Amino acid sequence: MHIYPYSIDRTKRVKELILEWGYYEDLLELDDYRKDKLCEALLLDNPEYMEELIPAIIDKKSEWIEMLYGDYVASDLIDEYRESVYLNIEGVLEDVVSWVQADLRREASIYE
Repeated sequence: MHIYPYSIDRTKRVKELILEWGYYEDLLELDDYRKDKLCEALLLDNPEYMEELIPAIIDKKSEWIEMLYGDYVASDLIDEYRESVYLNIEGVLEDVVSWVQADLRREASIYE
């Protein structure tokens, strides 16, 4: 999976989370909750990933993603599925997070 070139449209939700958290660390150091939120954001901003990760019989994919990552859902099966999604898009997520962080640093340097 690749989303080149990265753009504001395709990383908007990820950028909002990074700004909210003040996050500039390594992705691997994040807790599961934040990793899940970044996965949800990436999937919602890039629907073509949903096509690869969500069974074809589910037609309302964005609603399914919101349900999967909703705070009201908790079970071992859901946790396993979230982990599988993360492992499947981890490389892309690392790239996107790095790109967004670099973009935020660039924006900040403009105002210094």
